[in-house]
Amino acid sequence: MKNFVSITTALVLVLGLASFASAAAWDKCAACHNGNVAKSTKDILIAKYKTVDEFIKGAKAATNPMMNAFKNNVPDLKASAAELGIK
Repeated sequence: MKNFVSITTALVLVLGLASFASAAAWDKCAACHNGNVAKSTKDILIAKYKTVDEFIKGAKAATNPMMNAFKNNVPDLKASAAELGIK
């Protein structure tokens, strides 16, 4: 019984962390891109970038130091673009 509880607890923790790590890419961006912290909102980004490549180039060209963590994360940038509907 003790092993069952330990294994169950471990599985819950692992699955919980995995779901957090795979959070939607745009959700990571939306925390700042809300019009307050970053002036570019979802609608502005959709209007500004017509292709995924433009979106990635724009992110990499950003001068705000808060973007440094995202500039080289191309998979998340591509996922964010897809979630925004940028093709």
